[in-house]
Amino acid sequence: MTKTTKKEIIRFDSSMKPAIRALLKTIGNDGHTVWKPSILKGFSEGIRSRFVRTIKSNKKDYKQTIFDNNGNAIDEMEGIYGLGLLGTICNDLGLDYESKIGRGFQARCYTESIQQWLKKPIRKKRVISSISSGMEDTMYPSDDNSYCGIK
Repeated sequence: MTKTTKKEIIRFDSSMKPAIRALLKTIGNDGHTVWKPSILKGFSEGIRSRFVRTIKSNKKDYKQTIFDNNGNAIDEMEGIYGLGLLGTICNDLGLDYESKIGRGFQARCYTESIQQWLKKPIRKKRVISSISSGMEDTMYPSDDNSYCGIK
């Protein structure tokens, strides 16, 4: 019996917020495009390897035909399917989104959900010390980014 090892999956998280913001400016609301792998240049190889695929064209169905930049139908290409990428970002981040029929409508729902997440500040832990008691408490910023509560 051959023993296989599981490959660790690198997921999108809040530390990637600047790169996700830049990515969304390029691919947001687009559920149709197959992007060049370089679209993920701001991400680790672990993220890039999850999405780069050889995507085959179906020339018998116009909606499944892949065209090059000159409008010529091609057999296949290496790339990243934008709708899948947007959906995975939402799922990795645990975001809620509405399900729609149609790639364009679904891409807009994913994009809106990610945009709402991008507006929220990153919740960083801050450890404070009480001089009188010598105890340390961990405080988290509230939604208005003030440190007012201990969790």
